[in-house]
Parts: sequence; C-alpha cells; structure tokens
Amino acid sequence: MNALELYIGALRFPSKKGINLRTTEELLYTLTALPLTMESSRRTAEIITTLEAHGNPIGVKDSIIAGIALMEYLTLLTRNIKHFSRIVGLSLR
Repeated sequence: MNALELYIGALRFPSKKGINLRTTEELLYTLTALPLTMESSRRTAEIITTLEAHGNPIGVKDSIIAGIALMEYLTLLTRNIKHFSRIVGLSLR
C-alpha cells in the first residue's frame, strides 16, 4: 500500500512525473515490500469490521497497512498516531 500511495503521489503532477518516479523508485528499492497474505487479509478484515462496528473506520488502505504490520509484529511509523491508535495491539511510533 505504501508503494502504491507513493506512486500515486509521483504521478499526480505530470510536469514532474519523470523525476518523481525516479525518486520514488530509488526509495522503494531500498525497502522490503511485505505481502498481503491470507493471514494479514483476515487480520485486515477484522480491523475493518471492528472499527466500522464502533463507527470509527480508517479506510481500506490504512487497514491493510495495519493488518500487515500486526501480522509481521512490526511498529508502524506514522504521523497520524490518532488515526492508527484506534487499532488494538498495533505498535506505533
């Protein structure tokens, strides 16, 4: 999801598309992409349905990011602590 969001941002400004794509890909090649597995898909579905039931949804993309982070036992780095803090058990920084 994060790679997708970075590519969307890079392509959003056609006049700078070339440099934006190069910069995005240089960054992404230094990172490890984590897969959306069956287990993280189930955890994501649990996050979505739980937050919806409480009237506090965060959106599918962010739920996927959180689901993968939980299944991989990772700390999620974000500027939006308030948004992701709705998810029980998710480690944030």
